[in-house]
Amino acid sequence: GATCYLNSLLQTLFMTPELRLGLYDWKYNPLVYEAVEKCIPAQLQRLFVNLQTSDLRAIETDALTKSFGWTGMQAFEQQDVEEMSKILFDALEMKFKDTPQAGLVESLYTGEVEDYVRCKVCGNKSARTDAFTDLKITVRPFGETESITSLEEGLQKYFQPELLEGANQY
Repeated sequence: GATCYLNSLLQTLFMTPELRLGLYDWKYNPLVYEAVEKCIPAQLQRLFVNLQTSDLRAIETDALTKSFGWTGMQAFEQQDVEEMSKILFDALEMKFKDTPQAGLVESLYTGEVEDYVRCKVCGNKSARTDAFTDLKITVRPFGETESITSLEEGLQKYFQPELLEGANQY
């Protein structure tokens, strides 16, 4: 199917040891959760165990995608990795509630950024703090001919202050 976005996300999550260990420590309880075939954390847990213990070069994700409620056709639809990560994180946080893993996903994948405007004349500052789970790093800034060449450069560009002048000011 068209699941390269899902495979990339799963590899990234698998390579986060804190998430993997938290998921391994989580206990599936058939009296509390839906059937194991429909339980996303249980299927993700099984997939991660298979990834860690198998000698195979690739592991099937069918059981996990079925736990999403996907039919065969949905695996052939291109999806958005950002949206998929939110769905997966929401499912994990919901099942981790009232367990030792509560808050794990948020602690690993949520950050805060301060968005502010400061007057160059008087120094007055207006600020607000926003939570984020992803940063939208530009590959080629609008109107520019040169592309960003590294993540570090993209982050520098993302956090670079913008000077408000002319029509682009309050």
